[in-house]
Amino acid sequence: MDKEKRAMVQLSAVVGCAAILLMVRMLITTRRTIDRLKDELIKFHEFYDVLIKWVKVKTNTNKIEEYFVKHDYKTIAIYGFGDIGECLFNELSKSDQVEVKYVIDKNSLLSNSKVKVITGDEYLEPVDVIVVTAIHYYNDISDVLDKKVLCPIISIEDVLFG
Repeated sequence: MDKEKRAMVQLSAVVGCAAILLMVRMLITTRRTIDRLKDELIKFHEFYDVLIKWVKVKTNTNKIEEYFVKHDYKTIAIYGFGDIGECLFNELSKSDQVEVKYVIDKNSLLSNSKVKVITGDEYLEPVDVIVVTAIHYYNDISDVLDKKVLCPIISIEDVLFG
């Protein structure tokens, strides 16, 4: 009887430890999910701020191209061809003073007959400036591009807010 009682205690301890480990793992997974969601929320807030500023610039009849003309940037590359990158391209494609030479986007499946889309792994043709529209990842992208090009690398936020 004593052996049975001891076996039950040991089994209870093993089951209890397993349950605790499972709960710890669930907490870690939940924490990672929360951290990822917080990062996504920050990303969307940054995206929202840029688009609101863009609307304000358009409403005040200022043109995005004025920033580039003021800084003597005649040829540009756009990094990121998501919604903001596409808006920038569409805006500048109407300009007779600024030319978008190409777009850099990791998703090489993007195709646009109006502009050359490259992944960034290949040679980057010289331009006057590269505008990063993936604002949430600007620092990381800028660090990578800085090793590949000699031109300034700016954020779309510099264009809109600066």
